[in-house]
Formats: sequence, C-alpha cells, structure tokens
Amino acid sequence: MKVGIGLYPTGSATEVLATAVEAERLGFDELALGDSHLIWRELYTLLGAIAVRTTRIGIGPGVTHPLVRHPSLTASALATLTQLAPGRVRLGFGIGDSGPVNMGLRRATLEELRAATIFIRHLLAGETASYADHSMGIGGSSEAVPILIAGASDAALRIAGEVGDGALMAGPLDEVNESMAVVDEAAAAAGRPPGSVSRIVWTTGSVSEDAAVARDAVRPVVARKALFTLRVAARANTIAPEDVEPLRRLAEAYDFRKHMEPEHSHLVLDRWIDRFALAGTPATVLQRCRDLRAAGADGLIVVLHGDDRLAQMRSLADAVLPGLRA
Repeated sequence: MKVGIGLYPTGSATEVLATAVEAERLGFDELALGDSHLIWRELYTLLGAIAVRTTRIGIGPGVTHPLVRHPSLTASALATLTQLAPGRVRLGFGIGDSGPVNMGLRRATLEELRAATIFIRHLLAGETASYADHSMGIGGSSEAVPILIAGASDAALRIAGEVGDGALMAGPLDEVNESMAVVDEAAAAAGRPPGSVSRIVWTTGSVSEDAAVARDAVRPVVARKALFTLRVAARANTIAPEDVEPLRRLAEAYDFRKHMEPEHSHLVLDRWIDRFALAGTPATVLQRCRDLRAAGADGLIVVLHGDDRLAQMRSLADAVLPGLRA
C-alpha cells in the first residue's frame, strides 16, 4: 500500500518546501498540497518549487476544485508540472470547500466536477475540448496525469468510479469498506475493468507516544470532516441521534476563515476522532493502517496538521512505513 503525506500550506513557503523535501527523504510515496489561496500559500507556486527540489515523490494538488480555478488553468498548470517532474504529477480534484466559500462563491456541483474531469483529461492528451460551450486547447507537451476524485459522500465516490483514475475516500474510517464498494460498483456499471480505479484513504493523522497529544493535534481537521460527513447523514436522515446536537453546535460555530484551525477543537467529540483520524501511539496507528491495507485500500494519504509537522511526519515514517512494508 502506497503511503503519502497531505499538507495544508499554512506555514511559510520555505517551511512547506522543506517539509516536502523531507517527505521524499523519509520514503513517502506521495505529497499532496491543499488549495485555499486566501488562507494558505498558493498551490502551484509551491508545487513548481517542490518539483525541482525532489526527484522521486509523486506531487500534486490535494485537492483543487473547478470553480475558483478554471479547468483550463488547472490543465495548463499540470502540463507545466509534468515537464518539471515527469511521471510524478497527480491531480486531486473535488467540489471545493474553503477555497470558494471564502471568496463568496458556491461549491461546484458533482456534474460540474464530472465535466471538468473529462475536459482536463482531453486537454492533457493534447486534444481540443469544449467546456461551458467554448472550445479550447492548451499549447505545449504534456503527459497523462492520474485524476483522483475526492469525496466523503457516496455520490462523489460514484463520480470517482465512473470517470476518475482513483478515489480519495475522505469519509469515516469505519465505513471504508462501504466506500470502496461504492467506487467499485460505479466503475463496473460504467464498463470499466476491475481494479482500474484506485481506492485511496484520505484522512488526517498524528503519532505520539502520548496518545492524548496525538488526538488533540487532529481535532481541528476532524472538526471539518465531521461537519461535512454528519451534515450529509443528517440530510439523509441517517445521523446517529447522539450526534444531532453536537453537529448543530459545530455548524453554528464553524468559521471558514479559520478553516481547520484550533478555534473549533473544543467542539470535537472523542468518538469523532476515532472515526475520522489516525491518531494515537505508534502501535495504535500502525495497526489501524494495517487494517486499512487488509480491507483492500490501495493507498493512504495522511494529512498532517499542527505546529511541528516535520516532527509528526518523522514519527509517522518511523512508526508506520517499516511496518507496512515489512
């Protein structure tokens, strides 16, 4: 199972670059950068710098979205990156979260995500394609870039199965079997060969000999993951009764200008941490990663958060990579 690191570029550009270089040195397979330009450092500026400072690790957005950046801009950026990092570029693609919200824009619909995915694939193949009733293409050479569709809902995962090269499964970890089944069933219904769509678990994580420290480190990201997933469950009338009132409090307090920041940590329930994160002692996190591999996940991307992400990443490498690859 391939293991990657996800980074929300909240620190300085030099810090993010140093973390990326260290991720490659430690042996991680992938590095994905979040895209929310008003509160974080700019995505493609960083990816260009990372491309020329690394030689092996896969790199790309994790994730970007169709409305803030026109899909033709995304295709051009990816084509440029493939010239700097041949064979190493990936696209994590979703409907958007804090990126559009902080601009006063709506998130993309799933149909817009589907259309943008197909359009970008055509442009990267050197073809002319139509988007929003306008025909266009990009200049210069490129190569195929795997497009990984991110989603925590079954509807988004079905899009991944139908048109994606992979699914970034961002839902609860205790539902990963169900998520993989949705992807596989959608791929089969679209006539795609078994195994043609990779199933990658996308979750936040932290490792510490003090389990409480690790669990506290992931609370800001768990707040956002719980907010999204539990809202979906509430709309479907499948939310657990004990989560109704905690969700209401979290939804009323959540501020996207403080997206996944500690201001919301006090609203995160302990049981949510177990559902939405890999957090705890090295032995605990390793066993949970082994469980995901045994369930059939093709990959794992762990999003690091907190004050010392370099230290967390080194702990994760020491605790998880040797055990998964033995």
